[in-house]
Amino acid sequence: MNKLELIYNGLKRVNPYDLVAYDINETSPFFEFVLVATVDSARQAGVAVEYIKEELAKENLSIKSFEGYGSEWVLIDGYDYLIHIMTPEERKRIEIDKLFINVSKIDLSNIVK
Repeated sequence: MNKLELIYNGLKRVNPYDLVAYDINETSPFFEFVLVATVDSARQAGVAVEYIKEELAKENLSIKSFEGYGSEWVLIDGYDYLIHIMTPEERKRIEIDKLFINVSKIDLSNIVK
């Protein structure tokens, strides 16, 4: 199972929506992808971190660090990927997707069902 699938398996336990994965390989030598997800509350965002860690541990993978636990915007650094988990209000306020306007999206249809 690839990292993106493991991450989604953890995330889906908190019912995310508006999931978008950006192929950062094209623009950065540091990351493979950036995943942006929306959840309904800061609590869900925090819990998502724990679920993602559990799923990654199944494949002996871990995250490097995370910021914003318990807030409306959680950032997870997974060494070669980033995950932004945000409430709808925070995602709208920050307009994070505009940062990646010229970056290709990864097709998530094979893992998001």
